Amino acid sequence: MTRRRPEKCWTTPEKYTYFTSFKSLNQNGCYTHSSACGGHLSGQKTGYRVLRCGFYWPTIFKDSSEYACRCGNCQKMGGISKRDDMPLQPILVVDIFDVWRINFMGPFPNSCGYLYILVAVDYVSKWVEAITTRTNDHTVVCKFVQSNIFAKFGIPRVITSNGERISRTSISGNC
Repeated sequence: MTRRRPEKCWTTPEKYTYFTSFKSLNQNGCYTHSSACGGHLSGQKTGYRVLRCGFYWPTIFKDSSEYACRCGNCQKMGGISKRDDMPLQPILVVDIFDVWRINFMGPFPNSCGYLYILVAVDYVSKWVEAITTRTNDHTVVCKFVQSNIFAKFGIPRVITSNGERISRTSISGNC
């Protein structure tokens, strides 16, 4: 799209093309407000876009606000009504190292007798603790949780495995 220069314009030392009339906004404002790259933004943002295109006149923001107010598509759009509002969902507030997920990976090819990897990941920080193990039973999990999670980060609120919550009594009772 080529821009046409109106009759009454000149270039300032700041490399802005200086216009003296509102006609220029109709030629270039259409490009910066309602074209495919325009976005039908507010008058002030449209004024800044005209500035970025290299055009200037003293009443640029007032003129661009008037242009946005006269835009038919902007007037039809309106705001979101209460009927269209989405219901609010509560945000789960969790501190760092309060929720851990534990999983076994493997069996892998034998490497010095180790077949499995036990991995624990913190939900918030994505901190990873992992060890290699020979078996995938509850005693390995209990020792791992006590030595790598409880000792380093304290007792977390929740520990999950395969989407199910592991209770503190099962850890303390089995270990």
